[in-house]
Amino acid sequence: MGTLDRLTAAQGSTKRDVAAMTTAIAERDADAPVRAVFREDRYGLFEYAGTVATVSDGSRLLAARAFDSGTGKPTTPLRAFEALETLGDLDGDAVDANDLAHGDLASARLEHSLYGQFDVTGVALQTPDGSRTLIGEWIVADGGKPAPTVTEVRRIASAGDHDIAVPSQLAHVETDVV
Repeated sequence: MGTLDRLTAAQGSTKRDVAAMTTAIAERDADAPVRAVFREDRYGLFEYAGTVATVSDGSRLLAARAFDSGTGKPTTPLRAFEALETLGDLDGDAVDANDLAHGDLASARLEHSLYGQFDVTGVALQTPDGSRTLIGEWIVADGGKPAPTVTEVRRIASAGDHDIAVPSQLAHVETDVV
């Protein structure tokens, strides 16, 4: 299933399969590749793919985002969770992070010193002045330059050419991840 199909399915689903996600979470150890779809009012629907990290309280993270509560149960924003064999290629056409527009459906591959290599996919969100662009909780462009963690960006669909809900522009992003 392609990226757009996965996000469309997650958007259309009103119920989460908590039992299936709990089982899938229990079967993944640290450093195991996974894909997780989240929904937040601020960021809309977004997907992270990368390796699992476990923190001291037992909860597990993907791209700095907790997907379980330390008890193996999925967090409330988690909509879908699946195991991966490897981190695959990104869908879409290669673009510069600065070329994304608010509402474009896009993916970015990031390399972070703490979280390793991971992908973020979702609707590109911008500040009203266009100076910052985020996908999910991650800043991918800031002040006319790609964020230092970004290694690749792909546009899957331009704004208006997909049915994924687009949140409002972001008034501030100081608390978001760089």
